Amino acid sequence: MLNIILLSAALILVHDWYPKECCEERHCKAVNCAEISSLGDYWYWDSYRIEKWKAKPSMDGACHVCTSDNGVMLCIFLGGQS
Repeated sequence: MLNIILLSAALILVHDWYPKECCEERHCKAVNCAEISSLGDYWYWDSYRIEKWKAKPSMDGACHVCTSDNGVMLCIFLGGQS
Protein backbone atom coordinates (compact mmCIF):
# COMPACT_ATOMS: atom_id res chain seq x y z
CA MET A 1 0.00 0.00 0.00
CA LEU A 2 2.82 2.40 0.86
CA ASN A 3 4.43 1.70 -2.53
CA ILE A 4 1.22 2.70 -4.32
CA ILE A 5 1.01 5.94 -2.34
CA LEU A 6 4.66 6.80 -3.07
CA LEU A 7 4.26 6.02 -6.75
CA SER A 8 1.14 8.16 -6.97
CA ALA A 9 2.91 11.07 -5.26
CA ALA A 10 5.87 10.75 -7.63
CA LEU A 11 3.62 10.80 -10.69
CA ILE A 12 1.87 13.92 -9.46
CA LEU A 13 5.20 15.69 -8.93
CA VAL A 14 6.46 14.68 -12.37
CA HIS A 15 3.66 16.67 -13.99
CA ASP A 16 3.53 19.42 -11.40
CA TRP A 17 5.42 21.83 -13.65
CA TYR A 18 2.94 21.84 -16.54
CA PRO A 19 1.32 25.29 -16.80
CA LYS A 20 -2.41 25.31 -16.03
CA GLU A 21 -3.28 26.65 -19.50
CA CYS A 22 -1.69 23.55 -21.04
CA CYS A 23 -2.73 20.73 -18.86
CA GLU A 24 -5.41 20.86 -16.23
CA GLU A 25 -3.81 17.61 -14.99
CA ARG A 26 -5.07 15.38 -17.80
CA HIS A 27 -4.08 16.76 -21.19
CA CYS A 28 -0.27 16.40 -21.08
CA LYS A 29 1.95 13.41 -21.56
CA ALA A 30 5.56 12.57 -22.27
CA VAL A 31 6.26 11.48 -25.85
CA ASN A 32 9.31 10.21 -27.69
CA CYS A 33 11.15 13.27 -29.06
CA ALA A 34 11.76 11.34 -32.29
CA GLU A 35 7.97 11.45 -32.91
CA ILE A 36 8.03 15.26 -33.12
CA SER A 37 8.87 16.82 -36.46
CA SER A 38 9.31 20.31 -37.78
CA LEU A 39 8.18 21.86 -41.04
CA GLY A 40 8.07 25.57 -41.73
CA ASP A 41 6.60 27.46 -38.79
CA TYR A 42 5.08 24.39 -37.09
CA TRP A 43 5.94 21.47 -34.81
CA TYR A 44 4.05 18.26 -35.56
CA TRP A 45 3.23 15.27 -33.39
CA ASP A 46 0.80 12.52 -34.43
CA SER A 47 -2.04 14.36 -36.22
CA TYR A 48 -1.49 17.59 -34.26
CA ARG A 49 0.42 20.75 -35.11
CA ILE A 50 1.38 23.86 -33.17
CA GLU A 51 3.18 27.06 -34.07
CA LYS A 52 6.90 26.95 -33.29
CA TRP A 53 6.76 30.16 -31.26
CA LYS A 54 4.48 28.39 -28.75
CA ALA A 55 7.09 25.73 -27.91
CA LYS A 56 8.40 25.76 -24.36
CA PRO A 57 11.55 24.22 -22.89
CA SER A 58 10.96 20.99 -21.03
CA MET A 59 11.64 21.02 -17.30
CA ASP A 60 12.81 17.40 -17.28
CA GLY A 61 14.69 17.23 -20.59
CA ALA A 62 12.06 15.00 -22.22
CA CYS A 63 9.46 15.98 -24.80
CA HIS A 64 5.82 16.44 -23.80
CA VAL A 65 2.63 17.37 -25.63
CA CYS A 66 -0.65 18.68 -24.27
CA THR A 67 -3.77 18.13 -26.34
CA SER A 68 -7.34 19.18 -25.71
CA ASP A 69 -10.37 16.92 -25.75
CA ASN A 70 -11.40 18.47 -29.08
CA GLY A 71 -8.18 17.68 -30.96
CA VAL A 72 -6.09 20.84 -30.54
CA MET A 73 -2.47 20.82 -29.42
CA LEU A 74 -2.38 23.24 -26.48
CA CYS A 75 1.34 23.15 -25.67
CA ILE A 76 4.52 21.40 -26.62
CA PHE A 77 7.59 21.06 -24.42
CA LEU A 78 10.85 20.22 -26.14
CA GLY A 79 13.80 18.60 -24.46
CA GLY A 80 17.01 19.68 -26.11
CA GLN A 81 15.66 20.37 -29.59
CA SER A 82 13.95 23.78 -29.40
